[in-house]
Amino acid sequence: MHYSTSNLTFVNINIIYVILLQYAIILLHGGELMFTIKKEYNSGIQLITLDGCDDMNNYRLGMRRNCLTNDMLIWWDSYSTCMTITIDQENYPIYKAFKDTLDDVAAGEIFKEQGIPFAISAAQLNESQKPHQSQLYDPQNKTLTWVSDDTHEDSANRLIMGYDDEENITLEFIEKKPDSDIIVELKGEGSRYHECCLPFVRLFEELGKYFDDCNRQITMDEHINQLKLTKNKKPE
Repeated sequence: MHYSTSNLTFVNINIIYVILLQYAIILLHGGELMFTIKKEYNSGIQLITLDGCDDMNNYRLGMRRNCLTNDMLIWWDSYSTCMTITIDQENYPIYKAFKDTLDDVAAGEIFKEQGIPFAISAAQLNESQKPHQSQLYDPQNKTLTWVSDDTHEDSANRLIMGYDDEENITLEFIEKKPDSDIIVELKGEGSRYHECCLPFVRLFEELGKYFDDCNRQITMDEHINQLKLTKNKKPE
């Protein structure tokens, strides 16, 4: 199983002791497009992978988060055969998580009132982020373009998030650094966009919650089926 770990500079996966591994596959049908979502924990590092396929292409989107620093990596995996990933509204929980991220950045809602441990309001904090938000979001094209924080802007990979004509979410990866995968780094601190990674942190959390909800439902369904089998089992 390939998770593009060889190029992830802020953590060496080879020395991480896995204290908890949670893995399941949730299959979503959206017309001809199907997605699976996977989640994994590795000593303070969280990984979410979205796999998709249709009649023409395979897709794989990886997301990695350091829970201590909020540093994130989002990458297009070389397993993919198309540089643009479309998340349609039939896959609504995943679609909504990405839509909320794009809409929050568009509205300048980098901070939310909930979870702010300061006396200052989210509105005041968001006001301070406007110069960075305006670098990130293009209101004319309704697109968000994150230039990777790992190198100089001219040679950095890019992630472009927007809508297609049917209001589906599109994720396009632009390669500037030749490699097997296209990795875009979002720094929790020291980013060219300052605190604008926070909507992506919320995206990561929402995808994780969705995975957990689906996993609990699968576990409950299995438990119910087991009870039915036990009840219907004839005594010998």
